[in-house]
Amino acid sequence: NNNAGGRRAVEKAGPWKARKTKNRFSSLPTALGNPANPAGFPLFPQPRLLLVSQTTSGNLIVADRKECLTPVTWYCSEPRLAFNRIVVVRYRMYLESRHLAANTINQQLAAVRRLAHEAADSGLLSPELAAGISRVKGVKQLGFRSGNWLSAEQSSEVLKHAYGDTMRARRDYAMLAMLFGCGFRRSELVGLELDEIQMRQGHWAVVDLIGKGGHIRTVPIPEWVKAALDQWTAAARVTEGRIFRAVARMGKVWGKGISQNVVWYVVKSCCERAGLEHIAPHDLRSYAESRIMPNRV
Repeated sequence: NNNAGGRRAVEKAGPWKARKTKNRFSSLPTALGNPANPAGFPLFPQPRLLLVSQTTSGNLIVADRKECLTPVTWYCSEPRLAFNRIVVVRYRMYLESRHLAANTINQQLAAVRRLAHEAADSGLLSPELAAGISRVKGVKQLGFRSGNWLSAEQSSEVLKHAYGDTMRARRDYAMLAMLFGCGFRRSELVGLELDEIQMRQGHWAVVDLIGKGGHIRTVPIPEWVKAALDQWTAAARVTEGRIFRAVARMGKVWGKGISQNVVWYVVKSCCERAGLEHIAPHDLRSYAESRIMPNRV
């Protein structure tokens, strides 16, 4: 009777008020009316099945069950086959036919290799077959170019429009030369000091540059970039401290440095004069990396 009265109250109240009339036990998942659970006890989700294995270095590897069910499902759907290298290669071809991501395919193959090693250690698989399965290579992960990648002609056009005899033009040209020729980030460029540029083995370089993530590297400086830098430092009379300074409209150099927004404005204005839009300072860094490392994708 009480349940019947509650149902009538819910029907009259509507969906919003019906949500308010539920008691505090209604949020528990129950199975009332289920033949498998006639008593109506609360049903809780079953725990996930995790596969735990230990490597030779003592590290534990925990894999979800769904990562290992995919090879088993495919193996059971195929005609009865032996577990060897040819079967694993066929499984990789099956994953590639589904147009899955390279990382997903490599994860599935890693689970199969681990299964072969565990079976060999347990004596269920011969070591020769396990070694053959481990030699199955994964899918090559190819990156893609993001952002705007400038060509050599476009870069020359930007530098041509930035070149000039004024104090600000010399600074802008030196900044663009450092971005194109050395691949600096904005933060690295504004924080660059004069004593960091040193001669090493007959070549100019920025020594012990602390970049992103605290990584220390040495960046070589091409000769044309060093020439543009010398023109700016000689005209601005920069002898110590940070190289790039603020320049007033009348050409007066002042301050002890610039902000990263100045670098953004210089790149944007010079690229727009060259007919290029939506170019960021990091796009110039991508151009420098493509010139220094041609095989980079």
